[in-house]
Amino acid sequence: MKKPATIINVTIMFISMIVMINSSLLYSQIFAIANGTVKSEDGKPIKGVKVILIFSEDGTKYELTTDKKGRWRKASMRSGTWTIGFMAEGYEPQNFNVTLSAIKKNPPIDVKLIPIPKSRLIKGDALYQQKKYDEALKEYQRILAENQDLYQVYNKIGLCYYRLNDIENAVEAFKLMLEKEPQSQDTLINLSAIYFEKGDLEEGMKYFKQLDEKSLEDPS
Repeated sequence: MKKPATIINVTIMFISMIVMINSSLLYSQIFAIANGTVKSEDGKPIKGVKVILIFSEDGTKYELTTDKKGRWRKASMRSGTWTIGFMAEGYEPQNFNVTLSAIKKNPPIDVKLIPIPKSRLIKGDALYQQKKYDEALKEYQRILAENQDLYQVYNKIGLCYYRLNDIENAVEAFKLMLEKEPQSQDTLINLSAIYFEKGDLEEGMKYFKQLDEKSLEDPS
């Protein structure tokens, strides 16, 4: 009388295994995983790189940042074509179109970012140092018009507007910079300082509170 019970138990276990396998396959057919690293040209990991993933089919968007080892990972992504962008202050932005599979393992997306050539900014920086803010502003605007991906120039544009006492445009430029690089410490400092000068303590504290402790340390 024990054999039928044993057969039933084995049958139940077999059916359960099939259900689990099918469920696993169904999940894998729906979701994909993307991961990778971001490093500099000399192979050093870059922390805090903004990684933007956009699904080409409907525009679904995810944003994340790399850890101290330059690593990033995003699960529960639909299979198909994604545009993946990498942005970090001081580096040329990069964008890739990647087809992700939910059936097989996707290879890691390892990226090396190239520093922005200082030569592009030398003229504008020199004009700024000479206090020729109007000319420096035009130079920075020219650079940005030639390459919209060089969003770091927004901070320099904001400084020029500030020196020209055009506070409204300075604030706008700094905020455009933060849209691209929310943790830009220089820009957060500049915005908080402007609002403090205007007497808007509440708005100034909003940006001041986002600063890292290291940015507030006395460099001496």
